[in-house]
Amino acid sequence: MQRFMARMLNSYRESWNYLLTLSLKIEALDSNPQFIPRIIPLDQIVAYVSMELKIGDMAGVMNFCLPYLVLQSISQQMTDFQWSPTVMAGRGMTEEDILQLARNVERAGVEVEVELGQTMVSLRDLVSLREGDVVVFDKLTSEPLSARVNEKEKFRVFPGINKDTLAMQVAHIIVEEDE
Repeated sequence: MQRFMARMLNSYRESWNYLLTLSLKIEALDSNPQFIPRIIPLDQIVAYVSMELKIGDMAGVMNFCLPYLVLQSISQQMTDFQWSPTVMAGRGMTEEDILQLARNVERAGVEVEVELGQTMVSLRDLVSLREGDVVVFDKLTSEPLSARVNEKEKFRVFPGINKDTLAMQVAHIIVEEDE
C-alpha cells in the first residue's frame, strides 16, 4: 500500500507541476477512517474531492480534502494560469506531453445510455407484472432513441443487434451551440 500511495502522490504532484511545485509526503496510512486523527479543525472550510477508483475488477472511493487556507495561498496563481496548450508548453509541457495527455483522455471510459422510451403505469399494474408481460413505451420503432454520454444527450440512435449483443446505430449527432 505504501508503494501504491507513493505512486499516487507522484502522479498528483505531476498533475499540479504546471501550476506550482508541490512537496508531498505520506505521514501515515490507515484503512479504518475512524482512527485517522483530525488534522483540520471542524470549522475550517475545505474543498472535498471524491473520486471512484477502479483497478482491474476492484472499485473503491478515494477522497482528497484540500483546506481553504492552502487553496487561498495559490488562488492568484490559479486565476492567472491560462489552460491553453501554448501557455502549458511555455510552462514546461512539451508537444509530446500534450499528445500523451490527449491519448490518455481519449482512452478514458465514458458511460453511454440509450433510453428505450417512457410510459406511465399504475402502481397496481407495476406490482402485478409477471414474466412475459409486455410494457408499451411512447416511442415508435421508426423513431430514433436518445443516447446519452455521461448523462448528456449526444446522439439519436436506432437499436440493433451485433453478434448476440445489443447495439446502437448512430442516426444523428447532437451538436450543442456552446460546445
